[in-house]
Amino acid sequence: MAIADGELVAVMVLDTVGSTARRAQLGEVAANQLDLAERAALRTRIADVGGEVVAETGDGAVALFPSASAALEVGLSLRGPQYRIGVAVGEVVHVEDGVWSGSAMQEAAMLERACPVGEVVASPLAAQLATSVHVSIEPLDSAPASAVVVRPSAL
Repeated sequence: MAIADGELVAVMVLDTVGSTARRAQLGEVAANQLDLAERAALRTRIADVGGEVVAETGDGAVALFPSASAALEVGLSLRGPQYRIGVAVGEVVHVEDGVWSGSAMQEAAMLERACPVGEVVASPLAAQLATSVHVSIEPLDSAPASAVVVRPSAL
């Protein structure tokens, strides 16, 4: 995905829940092999909708998508007890190799931190712009800023 400075994108920040406990339980070698397989599957899933992983953060990742619909499609497909996922939209700027900046980057990270385990939390704008996925939304009361929990909805 080629992204120009100042381009409007969707940002997804994902954190793996319980990775430290899993590493202690499985041991370093087995946990590392599992992590590598999961990261490869995640990169493939993100690329399938035109997105790109731009950073790996220990037990998480940051990805950019061409649309809020694409980001939420991936987020909802990953929704479960293993992850916390935050999605925001905004302009981004390429600072240096592998480093992106912009308020959407910080907002998505804030949303991920506020996200209950197993859920996807988005900015209201990201949820509103996601017109090609069928979702239900409800306010997230515990968030420090406006945020919504996004769940799949029946057609």
